[in-house]
Amino acid sequence: MTPPVSVLVPTYNQERYLRQCLDSILAQTYTAWEAWILDDGSTDETLRIIENYQSDSRIHAIRFEHQGMSHAAERHNAGLDRAKGEWIALLDGDDYWPSDKLEVQMAHSNDPRFCLMYGLMARIDQETGKHLPLWPLRSDVGFDEPWSLGKIGVVPG
Repeated sequence: MTPPVSVLVPTYNQERYLRQCLDSILAQTYTAWEAWILDDGSTDETLRIIENYQSDSRIHAIRFEHQGMSHAAERHNAGLDRAKGEWIALLDGDDYWPSDKLEVQMAHSNDPRFCLMYGLMARIDQETGKHLPLWPLRSDVGFDEPWSLGKIGVVPG
C-alpha cells in the first residue's frame, strides 16, 4: 500500500535533536506515512541515530556529501523523487510534531477546496524547554482568503 503522506526530514549534524524529531514521527496517531531523512553529510552521531530508526520499514535515508544550505533544494528534490505519498510533509531534523499533527491535517485532505496545509509553530528554549514568544510577525502578510481549522491552516486551491 502506498502511504498517503511522505515526510521529508532534512538534517545536518543534529544529533542533539534528531531523536526527538524522529520519535515525534513514530508517535503519530495517523500511521500511514513514510519518512525520508535527507542527511547533508553529517559528521556527528546523526548517521548512527538514523540507522537505529531504520528498523521501521517506513523510515528511509539518503546521505549526501555536505554542500550546505545552498543545495537544500537539491536535497528536497531528491526526497521528492523517491516519495510515494500524495501529500508531502516537511519536518526539519531539529523540530518535532505533536502526536496528532498528521491526523488533524489528513482529516481535511479530501476537501477539494484545499491544496496546502500548514501547522502552527512554537519557539522552545533549548535549555529549559519553556515556550518562548514568537518574534514579531507582520500582520500585513497573508493570503486573500485565509482559512483556519484550529491547529492547522489551509490555503484554498
